[in-house]
Amino acid sequence: MAIKKAVFHSLMAMPLCLCMASGVSAEETDRLVEAREALQSKVDSFDLLTNEQLLTLEKQFADLIHADSKTDLTKVRQTLEQAGFEWQWLEEGLVMLTDRHSKGLGHYLFRLDSDLALMLQAPHQFYDRHTGQLAIDLFLESKAKVLALNSAHRRLKINDRTGNADMAHLEGTAFGSLTRAFGLSRAGGVVVQLHGFAAGKRTSEAGRDADIIVSSGQRWLQPVAERFSACLSEVGRWNVLRFPVDVGELGGTTNTQGVALRHLGNNRFVHLELSRDLREKLIGNPVDFNALNACLIDLNGGL
Repeated sequence: MAIKKAVFHSLMAMPLCLCMASGVSAEETDRLVEAREALQSKVDSFDLLTNEQLLTLEKQFADLIHADSKTDLTKVRQTLEQAGFEWQWLEEGLVMLTDRHSKGLGHYLFRLDSDLALMLQAPHQFYDRHTGQLAIDLFLESKAKVLALNSAHRRLKINDRTGNADMAHLEGTAFGSLTRAFGLSRAGGVVVQLHGFAAGKRTSEAGRDADIIVSSGQRWLQPVAERFSACLSEVGRWNVLRFPVDVGELGGTTNTQGVALRHLGNNRFVHLELSRDLREKLIGNPVDFNALNACLIDLNGGL
């Protein structure tokens, strides 16, 4: 499989960074830098949502996913702001929702005019180092449709019940409402969820030697994840393993977002585990970053 040629951009030229070369004003640059900080901000509280609240969020998210830059989103904005989000237009067709009232709702970006039916998720951005930054960068460069980030640490205790605010394992979250809305709105859409692992904590030699572990979040590797892992392997820079074919750990089989998609008949969930060393390279080396981004874009051919 031929990897699509990616246009070279340094990490410092991305839309939420200092885009002076593209004629962005100082005021706009400050606003976009603040947006990146908001997307990576951590809250210290997590509130449970009622079923009614979850359904309301799902509907508003679906409306955003179906919308384009000409759609009147006044009512959607009002409803989401009442739910606790701050709404901001970063540029035409790019909406940012952030967890304004520290409820653990998560932080999100929606690209209204994107033809790439791809959602990127980083549910552990404060635990898996660099995954939040990587998810933002990949969203911007790939032109994906949706980005979802946690706003509460995965180890944060939940208000009024036992358990932690882990968006990859907790049910009944705004994060999950968005996954359902995306799955129902984009029947052929793909969700790629970024995670990080430490080689020293792996229980197998294969796991310790891996740079990347790809799975479908279930016991068998599905075609989209297989295709993605083949693209990554073709890059020739990384040791790419497939769960459960090549390695028996970090398969994400209990991931609630993957389960939610399967219940909708969608087997296009990709659970992407990145080693610590590779995450450092992806942040600092445009060659590695662009190769990963090209494989994400290449998923569009199989949607």
